[in-house]
Amino acid sequence: MMVYRPYNRVSAHKVHRKRFSDYFLPPFLFIAFAVIVILSVQLYQSIFVDHKPLDVFLSTLEGRTKLTVAGSPNADDALNETRLFKGDEIATETSSRAGLNFFKREVLRFDGETTALLQDVSQEKSQDTIDMVLKGGRAWIFSETPSGISSDLLFHTTHLSLESQGGVFEIEDLSAKKGSEIVRVIKGSVKAKIIIASDSGPKEVESVTIAAGQQFTMDPLALAAYEKFQSPEVIAPIDPKFVEDEWYLWNNGLDEKGSR
Repeated sequence: MMVYRPYNRVSAHKVHRKRFSDYFLPPFLFIAFAVIVILSVQLYQSIFVDHKPLDVFLSTLEGRTKLTVAGSPNADDALNETRLFKGDEIATETSSRAGLNFFKREVLRFDGETTALLQDVSQEKSQDTIDMVLKGGRAWIFSETPSGISSDLLFHTTHLSLESQGGVFEIEDLSAKKGSEIVRVIKGSVKAKIIIASDSGPKEVESVTIAAGQQFTMDPLALAAYEKFQSPEVIAPIDPKFVEDEWYLWNNGLDEKGSR
């Protein structure tokens, strides 16, 4: 009987053993593929997505202004035309004044001893949003929004959450010194939400609209009434003494000149 014998006995009985590359190659290929995908996405965003910084600039108009960059514990002297980003905080010294220019349209001016935080800012094709916290002091807002663009101006004080679509108005948060918060509207209108502290956290108790020529005043008596869930009289015509104040005359003069 003829028996078939392989030509290569070694190969006939050879057991295939996996090499090191057999274990290493599959995960390497997967990682390489993932890296290629990530780099491709980053390349696409760098070419087709606009990451241009927003046009938000701080200028010291009088005296000195301190700037605390987001994430930094230290405040440094602010230079003119310093670009601001979300989370930056500014503070004007006594007898100093500063200005913020948003998108070359909206202007904020701060009186001396004022601290403000740029909480958020964004600019879309037809919608701009400015969200600031006034921690103390006085701010003047001038917003001149062109046709086809919607501006959402949000400001927060100790007990107020304010929203406006534009115009001219002034905000004071002197709660730490005089126990008062005042909003005066020269042009446009401002919606104000009254916020009080409660056991469960900040709570909105009322919402009012402040029209042009009116001022909203939150003093200790009004705050006490809101804390009892009452509705005190807080809206009245702008005090004539305010339009004679140097702060008003200075800001109004800059607005009329178109100073930004």
